[in-house]
Amino acid sequence: MSMKSVLIVSAVEGMRLFWQTVLEMNTYICVPTANAEEAVLCFKHQHFDLVITERTLVCDGDGETVTRAMRRINP
Repeated sequence: MSMKSVLIVSAVEGMRLFWQTVLEMNTYICVPTANAEEAVLCFKHQHFDLVITERTLVCDGDGETVTRAMRRINP
């Protein structure tokens, strides 16, 4: 069985580390990103089984913007 991958999008480093630690302890592969631009770039180049994002990203948008961009890439 292949490991599932998770894209974590949070402007707060502590939240990225929290989710990464919890998920990796449960055998998920995690890719933490700090902003919407970085998240969308990763999403363009890699498949993710799950995306965890904040509703509000401090520096460059919000989780809904990230989700819409990802849906355009992979409807």
